[in-house]
Amino acid sequence: MKGLLFDTSLPTSLTALTSNNQVILQCRRKGDNGHSATLLRDVENLLQEAGWDYNDLDFIAAGVGPGSFTGVRVSVSTAKGLAFTLKKPVIAVCTLDAIAAIMPVEMPVAVMIDAGRQRVYAANYPEGTIARKAEIRIIPLAELAHEFEGTHILAAGPALLKYRHEIETAMGPSLAGVMDGFDGLTARGFLQAVRQGMENPMDPSDLVPLYLQEPTVRKRR
Repeated sequence: MKGLLFDTSLPTSLTALTSNNQVILQCRRKGDNGHSATLLRDVENLLQEAGWDYNDLDFIAAGVGPGSFTGVRVSVSTAKGLAFTLKKPVIAVCTLDAIAAIMPVEMPVAVMIDAGRQRVYAANYPEGTIARKAEIRIIPLAELAHEFEGTHILAAGPALLKYRHEIETAMGPSLAGVMDGFDGLTARGFLQAVRQGMENPMDPSDLVPLYLQEPTVRKRR
């Protein structure tokens, strides 16, 4: 089984090729969410390096967010366009799940992505699993202590690149530690999340973005 994986919901995009459940090539590109201009070029460069063409692919897996409104739209629309054209199934991957997939298994993990305006998209993952303990929520930083009260939890995800001090202060004694220094999204973690969805591949018409809020910029009527 050969697959194309990509996620553009974060400032750094991820594109990868997999074969028989192994990552064989990948590309991470920091684009500050300007991924519409580079995603297909990265895909084609990886295919050329692997000696594949689009018809060699068995499936397409796309990150559906949450994250940047524009970035999520790029990922989903590109996946749908390719899947319709190539007549391939698609697999939807939650970006938070893909980050949780590479976290240590000995403690629960709170994965957080910047949601703007001093808020984060957050989900709580029990030890050793990417099955969320509850639904993804948008949480103001000031309310993190209430959200995770009474737990001993590891904080991870790209929100720490922007809000580490605020998160450490807000979570206080509930915080067991942090994993920072990178956004947490890797091809290995993404592939692990893909494996969870392989039992339920979908028609591209059913692929939808995981939007938890309205866009902050709207067209004037």
